[in-house]
Amino acid sequence: EYELILAGGDLGPLPENVKSYERIPQLLALRHSHVFINHGGLNSLNEGLHFNVPMIAIPHSKDQFINAERLVETGKGLSLEKQQVKAHILRSCVERLLERT
Repeated sequence: EYELILAGGDLGPLPENVKSYERIPQLLALRHSHVFINHGGLNSLNEGLHFNVPMIAIPHSKDQFINAERLVETGKGLSLEKQQVKAHILRSCVERLLERT
């Protein structure tokens, strides 16, 4: 069983194991995380690496694409393009990362 925590505000009715908050203290959340899905920004990647949390980067602009490539090259995570983001694909990526740990 897992719990999914989202920073996204009110998303309407969610399954019992999914929590959504307007804001989340990222460093606190990373201390308890098994996978970190983020946009591939340098701060997020550095914080994920610091806490040794495998990541899925979904870059949106600028250096995020290069950062996501490097994340994959180093074996610290996976990268998805925005158009690839579907529930079944995210689930598969999370499962792959959890199998590594």
